[in-house]
Amino acid sequence: AVVSTQSGHYGRGFWVEMNSLIDFCTIPPALVTVGIRKTWLGLRFVRALKLLSFGDDVAAVKLISSHKMLTLSRTFCQFVSFWLTSAGLFFVAATISDSS
Repeated sequence: AVVSTQSGHYGRGFWVEMNSLIDFCTIPPALVTVGIRKTWLGLRFVRALKLLSFGDDVAAVKLISSHKMLTLSRTFCQFVSFWLTSAGLFFVAATISDSS
């Protein structure tokens, strides 16, 4: 992460990128899980937000060439990403309320 900020052309913009925020939400809970030897889901559901860039990735390898299909794939990825993220948030909220 430090190397990326020093070598990047946008400097501090790296810290507020979508992929960086996803990593900040998912990596520390994984390390805490190792430390306490207990499974904790935490904010791992935020990883579903990485699907937001899937349409662009498919277009980059030229699997989709038309603008209409690119727009459709981006919309579908946004829907799936929102659906999975909200389901994860609901699950975490439900398990927190059940444990007390």
